[in-house]
Amino acid sequence: MQPTRSPFATIQGRYSIGLIVFLLIATILTVFSIQTWIAPTLKKEGEERLKLNLNEVGRDITFALREVKAQQRAITQLIPTLTSAQIDTQLPHLIDQYGNPLVFGGGIWPLPNKRLAGVDRASTFYHRDDSGQLVENTYWNSDEAPNYYTQPWHRAGQNAPRGACVWANAYKDGASAQPRTNCAMGIYQQGNLYGVATIDVTLGFFNQLVAEKQKALDANIAIVESDGKILSQSRGGFTRDDVLKSVSRFNTPFAKAIDTALNQQTQRLIFEGKDQEQTLLLSPVSGTPWTLVVAKPTSALTALSDKILTTLAWIQLPLIGLLLVVMLIAFKRLHGRFATFKQNVDSLSSGDADLTLRLPTKGNDELDSISHSVNDFIAYLQDLVQKVMSANQTCSNYVEQISHDASQTLSTLDAHVRETEGVATAINQLSASASDVAENVNQSHDVTRQMQSEAQQAREETQASTRSVLALVDNVETSEQKVAQMREHTKAIESILGVIGDIAEQTNLLALNAAIEAARAGDQGRGFAVVADEVRNLASRTQQSTGEVDKMLAQVSDAVTQASQSMQETREQCVSSSESSQQVEQRIETMTQSVTQVDELSTQIATAATEQSQVTEDISQTMTSIRDIVAKLHQHGQTTEQRAHDLQAANTALQQLVGQFKV
Repeated sequence: MQPTRSPFATIQGRYSIGLIVFLLIATILTVFSIQTWIAPTLKKEGEERLKLNLNEVGRDITFALREVKAQQRAITQLIPTLTSAQIDTQLPHLIDQYGNPLVFGGGIWPLPNKRLAGVDRASTFYHRDDSGQLVENTYWNSDEAPNYYTQPWHRAGQNAPRGACVWANAYKDGASAQPRTNCAMGIYQQGNLYGVATIDVTLGFFNQLVAEKQKALDANIAIVESDGKILSQSRGGFTRDDVLKSVSRFNTPFAKAIDTALNQQTQRLIFEGKDQEQTLLLSPVSGTPWTLVVAKPTSALTALSDKILTTLAWIQLPLIGLLLVVMLIAFKRLHGRFATFKQNVDSLSSGDADLTLRLPTKGNDELDSISHSVNDFIAYLQDLVQKVMSANQTCSNYVEQISHDASQTLSTLDAHVRETEGVATAINQLSASASDVAENVNQSHDVTRQMQSEAQQAREETQASTRSVLALVDNVETSEQKVAQMREHTKAIESILGVIGDIAEQTNLLALNAAIEAARAGDQGRGFAVVADEVRNLASRTQQSTGEVDKMLAQVSDAVTQASQSMQETREQCVSSSESSQQVEQRIETMTQSVTQVDELSTQIATAATEQSQVTEDISQTMTSIRDIVAKLHQHGQTTEQRAHDLQAANTALQQLVGQFKV
């Protein structure tokens, strides 16, 4: 049973899961973007639309009030041209000139002594009775009434710009069951303030406007003053009896929200309604102390964004599903092509290393490009293997040659070891011979000393006895024999020096051959080359020292020859002239001088022999070192030969491996 493979084990699985994750992330980001940026914008636009619809109520109110304002301007322009009696007769017609049912009444309120001299209160005021007819009201001219020109609405009219209405706060009295307000506008006569004209307007039409907009917008709408006084009915909890009451007296969420917004002087407020969150918007009516208020569930404002999100979902989800199906089919087909590609590669790699095979290509897509690249790589590998096989054959030839050279080098080193042993033995013998020469020279030195002593005695005894001369002759003969022996020793030394020279020359040749062999050995022979060079230098110095000793021995030989001749002459003179002591004495003196020279030469020979012995000892030590080095070289040669055999075996294995490829 095959183990269950992870979905991430294949490219198809990874890409399919990656695509699903990508689509999920894209969907989440889409929803997040709509909720974060689009939904607030749509909500704000919904609020703006709601506010625009609310402002339509404000425009209707403003339009109605503009008619009153225009009527009021006509009154303030006409009154200064009328007499007091004409005012009383014409004023009702001016108030009701448009037949506007909103106009509850109106009047003029002159300043003291402006209409009638000596009269402080000379106002004329008309209002509608229950039948809708205008009737005069003289309350403000009576004694119990306060001075109307001190009332806030009158002062507001006095201070208003010319031709401008000042709307009073809403109020209600016994003259009308509906709340009302008035437009106060200054009356000017010949540029001076004459008084104030007012037109009272009922606010009952507010209820009709609010009811129509509440139905159209499906929202709670109310009209209030800045101090929270209610001016209209509302389905938000305000009835006809609640008009002119303060919203702070109500405990409904709508009333509390209005009161909070007015206190905070904000035009937007989010509050919790009875069962859902609501958005409260406030819009002041321009030129009046009134404010329009609307409250609508926040969900209704975001309904458009929810609808858009739902629409997008219904559009995107099928597209996402279709894209997912298409991509999965594409991944499956791509996986099939990859499987075919894998089978071709497996068939290429599972054969007999046949580099002549190529992957099949049928088109020019990415997989075909990969197949072309793999084929190019196989062609490159085929060429590379061919070159490796050729280089391996060349390497094999070189390895065989190296192995052969290593064997020859090892044989040469064996011979060199034997020759070095012979040279070391010869040098040891030369050292022993040099020691004998030094000993013989020392004996010759003692003999010459004795000859000097005897010559001195012979010279002293020459006059005393001829016998002494004869004895001197005997002594001279003895000395001649010694000198002959010394001549023989000198010849022996020369023969030994010749042997040393030959050994030094042979050592030089061996060192030269060793340097050549070391050069052939390459890096492994560098150390031996240095030693061989030092041996060659030492051999050259030995030849030089041997030449110098040979020269000295030649001088000693000449001196010995001269001494021998002198002794012979002395002997002949002693024999022929034994009677002449003077001549004998002179000859003895000559002999003494010659012996002295012989002694000096013997001393030089002894010194040279000592130096020769020391040099020979040094050569012996050097040859010992050379013998050790040669032994090491011989060991390295054996290692090199073994490495050459190992390299040859490795190269043979490489040939077998490369030979498995079919090129």
